[in-house]
Amino acid sequence: PPALPQHLQSKMSSRGSGRREDWKEYVDSEGKTYYYNVITKEVTWIKPRVLIGKGESQKGEWKEFTTAEGKVYYHNALTGE
Repeated sequence: PPALPQHLQSKMSSRGSGRREDWKEYVDSEGKTYYYNVITKEVTWIKPRVLIGKGESQKGEWKEFTTAEGKVYYHNALTGE
């Protein structure tokens, strides 16, 4: 699978429209998964809605953590946020 081209990184989207079969899943050089629509050329770090299975959510990659000081924060392993 191709690595995420540098010029596409600024064109990332989170809409995830289209048909299920139009989307391909790839992994970039840092090991992060991204999705590419072969018809629309759309690229997104967030799993497109049409690929989300039953019981799964687009925000399912967010996990809650607590710092040593007791502050709660969230991290998305998919997007790195």
